[in-house]
Amino acid sequence: MKVIVSADDSGSLKEVKCVRGTDTASQTAPQPSAIETYCTTTLAQKVQQLIVCTINNRQVALAARRTGTLEVIDLETYEVVKKFEALSAALTDPFIALIFNETHIYLATQSGLVTIIDPNGGKFDLPPVKINLRGPLSAFINHPLQKAVFAYGGKDNDLKVVSITNDNKLTKLSISKKTKAEDVKITQLFQAKNVKNDHLDLRVPVWISKIMFLDPVASADPKHWELATITRYGQLRKYVTSNGRKPIQDIKVSEKPLLTLTSTPNSEEIICSDSHTTTAKYNMTTGRLVGKFPGAVGAIQALHADFESGLISTGGLDRYLRVFDIVSRELVAKVYIGSKISSVWFLEDDEPVEEVAVKHTSRKRKTEEEEEEDSETEELWKKLEKKPAKKRRD
Repeated sequence: MKVIVSADDSGSLKEVKCVRGTDTASQTAPQPSAIETYCTTTLAQKVQQLIVCTINNRQVALAARRTGTLEVIDLETYEVVKKFEALSAALTDPFIALIFNETHIYLATQSGLVTIIDPNGGKFDLPPVKINLRGPLSAFINHPLQKAVFAYGGKDNDLKVVSITNDNKLTKLSISKKTKAEDVKITQLFQAKNVKNDHLDLRVPVWISKIMFLDPVASADPKHWELATITRYGQLRKYVTSNGRKPIQDIKVSEKPLLTLTSTPNSEEIICSDSHTTTAKYNMTTGRLVGKFPGAVGAIQALHADFESGLISTGGLDRYLRVFDIVSRELVAKVYIGSKISSVWFLEDDEPVEEVAVKHTSRKRKTEEEEEEDSETEELWKKLEKKPAKKRRD
């Protein structure tokens, strides 16, 4: 398998190649076949957002750095083929989201500045267009099917759904060399309403950390969306816009701030992590904990699920890349990176299923042989203990 991680300490990207069962913490386990470091800079230029996409039949990584720049990196050579600068106020306005929806790149900052870039067939020769949403933002996402529909929110900034277009039908965005910010229209389609006051009649604080559109096939109706949000107050909420502005579910699943959110092949379940050590799968209907992904000893800051392989990659403060099976939550690979990790992206799992099955079988046989050997050793010791000691001659 192949995974890309962003290493904070050196501002670099690391490409990890390993097989299932890899564990750098164990000398007897398989080790990574390669950990290659690319695009090294400094901590001051660390990657804040990272995605991998295909533009004009070329696989590229888009890396938004702390300095307010966006780099387009060719994944064949790891060369920076294009760099956009001055897209944020750098240290005072970090990037909180990076999106490519097959037509445009969207880069959002905490203050609400959104930069829109048209790759123009991989030429990247059109100037970026900058618009402003009401900030502060902690989350900004695009609907998987409705390319002009976005949702965002943040601290004291409850969930909103908007369209970003420049046509009269509010369904399309086209950018040219002459397009300016005032040509782009932001239309609010939905605004959430806070839950009722608590038992002391105090306002419940709002601090959305991540948003996700649920079951996009079912919610393709332009007047109906289902969304999930997590908050810095440990809440998991579900919204159905056609049912009103308040969440239809509001469940506190953690005492810690929730940081990351991703979907699973099961539309009833989501995966999120908190600021402590927990990465867990929850049922969206009941809020019930389905199970945890074990091992982390620090906050997990990045998740990336790959449904084709059925695997999820995690990385965070404890400097380990971990890969789990999404369904069983079994640890598939564990690799020490040597740096705090802020982004992960699962590229491919080229290991044949048959080979994986053979490895599991051989591991099981080895375990059975070890148990049999331990049993024989134990019986031998019991016999020795029962055997009377020889008396010494006077």
